[in-house]
Amino acid sequence: MAEQDNGIADATAAENRERQFNEVTLLESMYPEELQIIKHPKSQDDDFELEVRLDPGHSLSFILSPKTYPASSGPQVFLSFGSDVPNESRRQLRAHLRDIVDRQELGIECVDLIIGDFRQTLDDFNASAPDDVQRAGEQASPNASQNQALRVVLWMHHLLATSKRRAIVQLSKELGLGGFSKPGYPGSVFAEGEATAVRTFVDELKVHLLCWPQHVPMLT
Repeated sequence: MAEQDNGIADATAAENRERQFNEVTLLESMYPEELQIIKHPKSQDDDFELEVRLDPGHSLSFILSPKTYPASSGPQVFLSFGSDVPNESRRQLRAHLRDIVDRQELGIECVDLIIGDFRQTLDDFNASAPDDVQRAGEQASPNASQNQALRVVLWMHHLLATSKRRAIVQLSKELGLGGFSKPGYPGSVFAEGEATAVRTFVDELKVHLLCWPQHVPMLT
């Protein structure tokens, strides 16, 4: 029975990989200047890693797992910012991106759909952002805790998959955090930076990376 299950999983991964190659080939023709292949899979188990530069301040990164995408899940998607993008804008745009990814239909290739939807969202956001960000900044300015530093240590049963470890690195870069991870049994992640960004980091790991953290002591 186990051998049969493994055979089905291998067939699904092979089909996913073929669909990913076809999708990436199409994306390269659609985004010849913007698309960069960060990691090209060398084996059937390796992930595809892509980055699409939308403008000088915003880039989307995609991790395509052959085990799940596109047959049974969407891609992992991360948003990177230029240094001049305000924290409040980052928070709002990350929320918009989560909504876009969550709306995608399972079982279909959706990288281009996510890029197109987020580009439209970014255009709309930039058209209205100056006033919104200023109001948010005025509301947040009395709260000095937002400028405080925060450190967290996250423990999990294990941390082995390279795709998950790369996702942690990508998310920490996106949020401007420092730190390191220790793979193995158990796994752990140490992160530090601006308090709001660190809390967002923990929340994102719980939501998008299968609720790994089992114990999260906060250290100021």
